[in-house]
Amino acid sequence: MLDSIQSRGYDITRLTFDMGYNHAMSGDFHKGLRERGIPNVQEYREEQKGITNGVGGAKFVEGDYYCPGTATKHLDATVDYDKAKGAISERQWRDNLAERWKFALHLKDVKANGKVRLSCPALGPSATVSCPIRDIHPRAFRGKREPGQVLKKDLPKRWAETAVCCQDSITVHPDEFLTEQQKYRYGSDTWLAVYKTDRNVVESVNNTLKSDFRVDLNSERRMRGLAASQYVVTFKAAALNYKRIADYARAQLRKAEKETRRYNPTPIRAGVKLPATDIKPAERKVRSRDRHGWSDYGRNRKKFHSVEVKPDVTSEG
Repeated sequence: MLDSIQSRGYDITRLTFDMGYNHAMSGDFHKGLRERGIPNVQEYREEQKGITNGVGGAKFVEGDYYCPGTATKHLDATVDYDKAKGAISERQWRDNLAERWKFALHLKDVKANGKVRLSCPALGPSATVSCPIRDIHPRAFRGKREPGQVLKKDLPKRWAETAVCCQDSITVHPDEFLTEQQKYRYGSDTWLAVYKTDRNVVESVNNTLKSDFRVDLNSERRMRGLAASQYVVTFKAAALNYKRIADYARAQLRKAEKETRRYNPTPIRAGVKLPATDIKPAERKVRSRDRHGWSDYGRNRKKFHSVEVKPDVTSEG
């Protein structure tokens, strides 16, 4: 289906699915999405939350690689939030995530073969954490938010032998832990808004499809067998798509007719002639400062050459 959509010239900006779909599909499904350039947005299953893997000492947590010196309470923020069952608020959980993101490894570059190089978050002028085993760059933390702090007690015992702690970067294959990678950072404002919106749309469509035909109840199915049910649902999905297109076209026609009636009123009784109306669409009001280009806030404003005015200094005496 995805190949059919792309073959007709449409761009698929993302594919959003829940835990059930994520559990049913294997890693080949996620690899196929990557090969087609389709990012995904997903909810994690219980076993996919918290520390699940790692490379070169870096810990892989919910789609990102993190410094091995990241505090456990931040790495297990989602696990603790689920176990608390209300004792930890969503705001506290997301605050812990925001603090953890400071410890995420930075993207250094991408090789020609697709492999990714990641660097320690305490290196360079764009450092986001301060670490006792890394020298701070002179331009780091200037005018930025408060950096994360790696505590000595959280450092690996053999940090000198840990690749991410003693090298400039580590190399990661893009297909590593592919089933847990997604377009937006899990738990962020963007992820939450996109995931909830997409899931609401999907559930709305499902509700419409099932409104007059309960495909989930064996006793009310009009046809028996999985293949027959899929056949019927396919036709219902196609009919729903046609209905939405027709509803949109009908709404556009009604909008155009409404505008026409506004400027050409119909008489109540036949044979009655109404005077011609001179009503015109209301013009968009523009402030004089924007109309004449006097403001620095206008979009695409006209630029003027600045002229330096020297002070009038007169000699005394």
